[in-house]
Amino acid sequence: MFKPAQVAQNLKAVKESLIAFDQGLKENRNLDRRLSLFRAWYYIPELDAVGPSKFIDYKGMTAAEYLDRYSADLDGRKTEPVLGKWFDTLEEDTPEAQYIAGKVFEPLHNHGKRPNIAARFGAPVGWRLETTPPQAAHNSGQ
Repeated sequence: MFKPAQVAQNLKAVKESLIAFDQGLKENRNLDRRLSLFRAWYYIPELDAVGPSKFIDYKGMTAAEYLDRYSADLDGRKTEPVLGKWFDTLEEDTPEAQYIAGKVFEPLHNHGKRPNIAARFGAPVGWRLETTPPQAAHNSGQ
């Protein structure tokens, strides 16, 4: 039996899990099979990256651990309120949501997947597209 997964208690832990998610996509082909199932995606401008709440809001999460326990005790209903401390859910038709949707579509497309029809996007509280660091905007093809 697993020790209960720990929900991240700070933004640093969320960022570390997002980095692990990106690494997991590169190293673990089984993680990409779950991409279309993720509904809530969060953008971190400093990393110019997105990750699903059900992965990035668990402290120390790795692709292997996620795949071992995703149906056992990982629950987006636990993570969403915690992420709400640092992130806003974006309105669907805003430029910010469209930008993040593009960030989500890229890795999914690279793995032959499409976003979940119920996908929604979050960004740091107060973030606006014009606040994206120039390097991040350049990397995204803008």
